[in-house]
Amino acid sequence: KNFKLLIDCFKNLSRDFPDWDLVIAGDGEQFEMLEKLVIHSSINSRITLLGSVVDVETLYINADLFCLTSLWEGFPNSLAEALSYGLPSVGFSESLGVNELIIDNHNGLLAKGNNNKESLLNALSTLMSNSKLRHEMSANAINSMKRFKPKKIYDQWEELFIKVRN
Repeated sequence: KNFKLLIDCFKNLSRDFPDWDLVIAGDGEQFEMLEKLVIHSSINSRITLLGSVVDVETLYINADLFCLTSLWEGFPNSLAEALSYGLPSVGFSESLGVNELIIDNHNGLLAKGNNNKESLLNALSTLMSNSKLRHEMSANAINSMKRFKPKKIYDQWEELFIKVRN
């Protein structure tokens, strides 16, 4: 998920955004390495690694934006969930899956390339510094996820099965 890059970017942004904190949910192979990175960071009190989380809804409700720094994804469930909760999101323009859900300058920002720290810093800074833009993108985020509502997907499956049967 490339969380090391996200942590590095947040360290760079932390001075300019003293009221912002970084919260990372989830665990995996790199959790211990990330934990050490945060512990030895000068801003460790502003970065929280939650590990595995059951109540992600509370996280989405309390967040101001969502960032997925993955280099690639299939269908990024966490991003789709975040957008459906109205979180303007940031990801990379070359990250498959991510670039299919984030509509640049509509429901979030796509940082140029893939794994490009400077473009990610710019995208995050743009959203972090502009509450009006986040608010506009929030409404767009919710609307952009309507195409994935279960009823709509079930109806599409049913149509497919009817076509195949005939």
